[in-house]
Amino acid sequence: MIKDKHIFPLALCTIILAVIGLIGGYSLSQKNINSIEAVSSNDAIYMEKIFDKEKLLEINIEIDEKQWEELLENAMDEQYVAANLTINGETVSSVGIRAKGNSSLSMVASDSTTDRFSFKIKFDEYIKGQSFYGLDKMVLNNGIGDATYMKEYLAYDMYNSMGIATPGFAFAKVSVNDEVWGVYLAVETLEESFIERNYGSLDGNLYKVESDKLGAGGNKQGGQMGQMPPGGKNGIQRPSNQDNETMQGNMQPPGGMPDNLNNEAMEGNMQPSEDMPDNPNNQAMQGDMAPPTEMQGGLGADKGSSSGTNLVYKDDELSSYSGIFDNTIFKKTTDADKQKIVDMMKNLSEGTNLEDYLDVDEVLRYFAINTFIVNLDSYASNMKHNFYLYEENGKVQILPWDYNLAFAGYGSLNATQAINFPIDTPVTDSMENSPLIAKLLEVEPYKEQYHNYLNKLVTEYVENGKYEVTIQKVNELISEAVKEDPTAFYSYEEYQTAVAELIQFGKDRATSIKAQLSGEQPSESYGSIATTVHLNNLGSMGGGKGGFNNQPPQDLSKNGPGRENRTRPNEMNKLEKASLTIEEKGLLLVAGITLVGGSLLILCFKRRKYRS
Repeated sequence: MIKDKHIFPLALCTIILAVIGLIGGYSLSQKNINSIEAVSSNDAIYMEKIFDKEKLLEINIEIDEKQWEELLENAMDEQYVAANLTINGETVSSVGIRAKGNSSLSMVASDSTTDRFSFKIKFDEYIKGQSFYGLDKMVLNNGIGDATYMKEYLAYDMYNSMGIATPGFAFAKVSVNDEVWGVYLAVETLEESFIERNYGSLDGNLYKVESDKLGAGGNKQGGQMGQMPPGGKNGIQRPSNQDNETMQGNMQPPGGMPDNLNNEAMEGNMQPSEDMPDNPNNQAMQGDMAPPTEMQGGLGADKGSSSGTNLVYKDDELSSYSGIFDNTIFKKTTDADKQKIVDMMKNLSEGTNLEDYLDVDEVLRYFAINTFIVNLDSYASNMKHNFYLYEENGKVQILPWDYNLAFAGYGSLNATQAINFPIDTPVTDSMENSPLIAKLLEVEPYKEQYHNYLNKLVTEYVENGKYEVTIQKVNELISEAVKEDPTAFYSYEEYQTAVAELIQFGKDRATSIKAQLSGEQPSESYGSIATTVHLNNLGSMGGGKGGFNNQPPQDLSKNGPGRENRTRPNEMNKLEKASLTIEEKGLLLVAGITLVGGSLLILCFKRRKYRS
């Protein structure tokens, strides 16, 4: 028997253990809400939880009505507001959410008929260390300019298939306070979680290469697009048979261009040639930047050269490369670390010791894909943006980002030019201003290696059927959700047409590249492979076809969908409930029983002492 003098200490210890158990049980119960456990690069649980590209995510943003209004009304400020985020039934409380984007942000913000912004989610904005199974940030991309919804998905799938470090991505059906908002692409941000998952540590340094933001938050106007002509949504002129010359974009025809006596708007920068498909719809000139041949400059001209984003070496001053170093991702990065990027650029300009400063093989794989998909909203144009540089131990890689305008959705190429985009001069800027690819292609073994990767894309991704099968699978996955998308930039019929065009684009592009590789077609200038593709049907900068839908999206008021008569919770604490797992319930039950038992022991001790 336990002696009386031992009962009280024993009971006290029991109660202490019970309290610890209760605290532990509560902490575990919060795991579904505030996961703060670090996830090693080998685990990457969030890749299964969020970025399963074979499934359609269900994401619900639960937010105070006034805060949601403020977010939409002040989107250009890019300020975080608090919300609870439920991903496939698991809730994360008090995350930060804000609008994101550059020119796309400006376009939506200036359009009174839509609030379909892209969003950035920061899990630890309000709770330090919070993550979702190790993920610190992600974005929800609205797919502006992409009638297919899947250009970015397909691009990342291709990068992933070629072994490039690629962000996680998956389609998501996004709701706001349980009301459907739209179909988005959820994408892992290229920050701490991404680097640790792909490289196993945070030893390296990461830079988002970007010139002055194009109409981004804070009213920064550097590099912003010129004034849009009136007419369509966002002020973008729609094609019209009544106008003599209707141009899609933000530039006027330069002097010296042939008169358009037949009142035909042009898609591209030249008169149709015999090998080009007829233009029965009087398609407007597509794009918002100068064509790649005679009209260099225009939108974003010299942006790369002025801020270093073209990676042309100037001098050893870090201030000469503000477009790189002003966008340093990690706070730990030092000036000595930044100097390694400058050293890389210097050796690149001289063509010396390239493999000591560049992961040459990775860079060649990156450009093989970028060239195949004719992604000009990138290093391949004079904008020189939408990519990251990752440096570790003095060696640099280029990482992919932002592909809603891939497949010739950015720029003024016509369909024939896009299909025949030259593989050995794969930029619309000058090669001299694009040393990251130009200097590598000057080395014959590297050029051959690059050609091998292009051939691999043709044979192993397109000709074997993977390209078309992937598109068909994505269509099966999202088509019903797209059909009911209340904020869609395009109609469902336009989406269906675009998907078919995307399949044909890949097939024709593969045919052209194969001919360029064999020497049957030129590889440093535009060839003549015929195509039936209509680029406008795929979507382009400004929403495609000169704007977004001809009619406002379903249930879309001036203030945006659901911004009136929307029922939202009044108290944020109503949103912080999470179901407990069996293990968590068991632990809490044991702790509760132990607490009761300890209390009974103390009561028994007091009664004996009183009786004695």
